[in-house]
Amino acid sequence: MKKLVNLFSLLLLMTGLIGFAQDTVSGVVSDADGMPLPGATVVVEGTSIGVTTDFDGNYAISASEGDVLVFSYVGYVSQSVEVGSSSTVNVSLESSTALEEVIVTGIGTQERQRSVASTVTIGEEVLENLTFISPDQALNGRVAGLRMANISGTPGTASQIRIRGESSITGNNAPLFVVDGVPIQNGSFGGGGTPSIGILSMINVNDIESITVLKDASSTSVYGNRGSNGVIVITTKKGSAGKVTYQVSSSYGFQNKAVEGRQPLSGAQRMELAAEMLQNDFGFSQEAGINWMLTNRRDYRDWDARGRVDTDWAKLVSNPDAPIQSYDISASGGDASQNFRVSLGYKDSEAVNMGSSFESISGSVAYTRKFGKATISTSNLVTNGKQLGQLESTAYFGNPNLTKFFMPMTEAAFNPDGTYLVPHPASMHHTLYLLENNIYESDVTRALSNSSVTLDLPVDGLKFKSTFALDFVLNANHDYQNAIEGDGVGEGGVSEQAVSRRFTWSTINRLEYSKVLGDNDHFISVVLGQSFQKNKNHSIYAYGEAPATDQLFYVNSFPANRDAGGAFSDWKVLSYLGVANYSFQDKYIFNFTWRNDGSSRFASGYRFGNFFSYGVAWNISNENFLADNSVVNNLKLRASWGEAGDQNIGLNQYQSLFAYSGDYDSQGAFSQLHLVTRLFRGKNQRNLMLL
Repeated sequence: MKKLVNLFSLLLLMTGLIGFAQDTVSGVVSDADGMPLPGATVVVEGTSIGVTTDFDGNYAISASEGDVLVFSYVGYVSQSVEVGSSSTVNVSLESSTALEEVIVTGIGTQERQRSVASTVTIGEEVLENLTFISPDQALNGRVAGLRMANISGTPGTASQIRIRGESSITGNNAPLFVVDGVPIQNGSFGGGGTPSIGILSMINVNDIESITVLKDASSTSVYGNRGSNGVIVITTKKGSAGKVTYQVSSSYGFQNKAVEGRQPLSGAQRMELAAEMLQNDFGFSQEAGINWMLTNRRDYRDWDARGRVDTDWAKLVSNPDAPIQSYDISASGGDASQNFRVSLGYKDSEAVNMGSSFESISGSVAYTRKFGKATISTSNLVTNGKQLGQLESTAYFGNPNLTKFFMPMTEAAFNPDGTYLVPHPASMHHTLYLLENNIYESDVTRALSNSSVTLDLPVDGLKFKSTFALDFVLNANHDYQNAIEGDGVGEGGVSEQAVSRRFTWSTINRLEYSKVLGDNDHFISVVLGQSFQKNKNHSIYAYGEAPATDQLFYVNSFPANRDAGGAFSDWKVLSYLGVANYSFQDKYIFNFTWRNDGSSRFASGYRFGNFFSYGVAWNISNENFLADNSVVNNLKLRASWGEAGDQNIGLNQYQSLFAYSGDYDSQGAFSQLHLVTRLFRGKNQRNLMLL
């Protein structure tokens, strides 16, 4: 009996020791100013044990001595603290103005002080305070060496972007766009009289965390045959650990022309100028010249019969205080093992001239889940946009931008009863009538999907990441021109419809290693990767003329001169890459990149090319002799050399085609249309910069 009591006492003692070992650790999580951070996440590293702080930043979690607590909060730098003998751990998190300290290259991330490249990052703090239809507008005026031009007044159209000038006289000079590490198709959809929606307009600005511009070959050579014109890397928002938070934002504004430009001559001024011409050329007196104009010129005769009332065409076609509005709602949250973010957005913008607008609705879903050493992540964006693009028809005389300059004030817009004066007697088309009775419409749906699996391998600092991505764009264009006024009169009305589809899928596999060695003196990182991307384009169109009535708009109701056609194209890119970085005490930086690209745009035997870059940097401000300097807080000297290629040539141009259209010594001659042995067009850059 005594032995049994002793055994029972020993068990109670062991139970007490176990309970003591698994103690409760508590504390407060605050920012650098001492303000509590409610909803901050506290996780025991390597376990699924986690809690969130209350409204006052307080937390309590079960942890043992020697465990590591990881504290994280949205917008702040995460911090790890080892549990000691004390049961109280208070933590102060620093604000992660981190986007300015970390560069997202699309291949990975890199601390700015360890970079040798020329880059600029536009962070969320800029994006969330501005209203844009297309995310590339956020770069305008904020990136040195980047020039942007809006080649159309229609909202939603693609901007012309050039980074450090033009790299080709005949080729495409647009930069490469990369979303969450995957190159995407840029440009626009549309042609002829139809609108052209910029593909980037199909990404909601409020779903973007940052935009990074890679400007020099040291940073772009890692993109090989597509990096010669610069690279713009877009990182979308993901979920984060913490309580579910909701964000609602809305904006409403107005747009007007920055400069009205020259004011057209009034009818009286125009007639006076014409009379002066008659006086100078034919000896008319001023009065005789005016009388001749009123007698022999139809426009002045009609203007005089109306009581010489001027028609301000510029005012009629303008859209003052053109509205631009956006509405977004999102929810995000998670815990130690998973997080999510969902969003829904709506945007609408009208042009400063009548007849052009862009409207879109978008949604996104991002989800991340940890399973031990594996992490699964997916990010999906879907947008539907509709554009009305009368302004895109720049070659037509019904364009509102041309009306002000080509339609004189002597020409009337309306009949005495208030109806439109059509057919209009002037050589110009009646813009207002075309705006109401023609159709220039484009409807685009775009879906971007990016899913990845990341494995932490047994070697410390080594991980493997595999990504599969889809980029799908479906576009429908409709161009209708009425039979009463405009370019469709001669054909009795014209309708053209087109549907095109772009589908791109990508696989990316990377082995990444990073390690701090010694007494935090040496930092090395190595990336080895392989990727494959394939694109397919399908398009069909139909054309018809002369409908039975002007209330029919689609090709199946246009029986005359029907025509139809279709097209198909595809291309593929296979790539291998290697990136190595070394830093000593964050003072002396060395970088090397290599990429081997193969493109189906070139002939067999000429499809592969190698692209290299080397770079060194010296963080002078990290030297001891500047440690206490209050004037200089960042001073770096860097030098780099890099090579990037350009595959932006037409598809199938390597095929050996011949034309029998030349002559030699008055005899017929063959000529080769394309260069079969065309190689990658390379771009070398050398940079030396002190900043």
